[in-house]
Amino acid sequence: MNKIIVHNSRAIAFCDLFELGILQKLFPEVEALANTEQPQDHHSEGDVLTHTFLVLQRMPEGEDTALYWAAFFHDYAKARCKKWNGERWTFPGHDDLADDMVRPILNRLRFPKALAKKILWLLHYKAIFESFYEMKLSKRLHYYDKPWFEDLLKLERADLMGCIAEDPDSHKKAVERLDTIHENWEYAHRAKLLPSHHNELLSGEEIMKIAGINSGPRIGELKKELRDLQMEGEIKSKAEAKAWLENSTHPSASLTEGLSPQLDEAPTFLITWPTYNSRATEFKQPNDAVILSTSERQSIHDLLLQKIQKENYLVLALNVLDDHVHLVISITEEKLTETVRQLKGYSSYYFFKTPKNSGRINRLWARGFNYNQKENKNSLINTLNYVDQNHLKHEIDSIKIESWEKQRIATGA
Repeated sequence: MNKIIVHNSRAIAFCDLFELGILQKLFPEVEALANTEQPQDHHSEGDVLTHTFLVLQRMPEGEDTALYWAAFFHDYAKARCKKWNGERWTFPGHDDLADDMVRPILNRLRFPKALAKKILWLLHYKAIFESFYEMKLSKRLHYYDKPWFEDLLKLERADLMGCIAEDPDSHKKAVERLDTIHENWEYAHRAKLLPSHHNELLSGEEIMKIAGINSGPRIGELKKELRDLQMEGEIKSKAEAKAWLENSTHPSASLTEGLSPQLDEAPTFLITWPTYNSRATEFKQPNDAVILSTSERQSIHDLLLQKIQKENYLVLALNVLDDHVHLVISITEEKLTETVRQLKGYSSYYFFKTPKNSGRINRLWARGFNYNQKENKNSLINTLNYVDQNHLKHEIDSIKIESWEKQRIATGA
């Protein structure tokens, strides 16, 4: 089968094997895939198996064997995940389930361990492109550093080219986004921006000594936080790393006293979301990226404040920058998505209703948001300082922002 799948007639050969009933003997799920229809707007080519054969056909010649098998298996779980949402067929969780379904097949057919490992890796990480630019830059650089990331790009491209979309413009934009990711991957390697190009600024032992903390999970958390800030370009030297660590683990008493008891009742998160297309690439901004002026930032801050006060959200910090928003809020994780949706929706709707704001910008926010939980009071205090002063780091004008002192003080309300 390996000789067949790497051959330039692989798609025709697999189609013939299916017509003869041989493919079903080796891979029983293909029968169900042949009877699994997909939404016409993205897959007018038809059922899942037809799409799979087209993806195999679109795969370049001379690639690693694992790449062809990953192309064959990439939608293997769709039939089992098929659900009707009232308007169209969807396939929630098919990327996660594929790994569990394919592993036993590779074992049964005695695939070499190295080949199986790469196939499963490609299947596991293929879904990252759905939200790639909603990730922090440090996480994207982490993926760029993976030795098989280029193969992952080739797999995603073949998947896109194996789709016959009803809207060619939408499909073209998806391909262009993938091209941009490829360009950024190449640039990150050339410019030596990857984690493998940079040593950690502080070792675990140094962190324990500076912070006065014994060995344990907290050391790993601080190392990761510091590493992310290093890769984001926020911290560039050992001296800056030491200063950040001292501030994170030994904040001044005036800042830590009197934080609201409500913070113990619900977790606290730093939430960040970008303006439209401003994070479409790490290293350059496209022409239609939304970069807010000082007056526009002030207007959006005031609209967000209105919604926060109306819904009585427990917000501890808010800063609107030229291409993103930072928000610190105490809330249950289950309510995060809906809360951010309301804040973005409210601010966007009323921003465009104001005539002076409706001409230059056609779309305000990018899709999605990033968030991370502040696990302890020290981390929270450091985050509050970071958000309050973030406009200084970006060297942009300050705006008149709400004072959140009442929310930060123990009122018990």
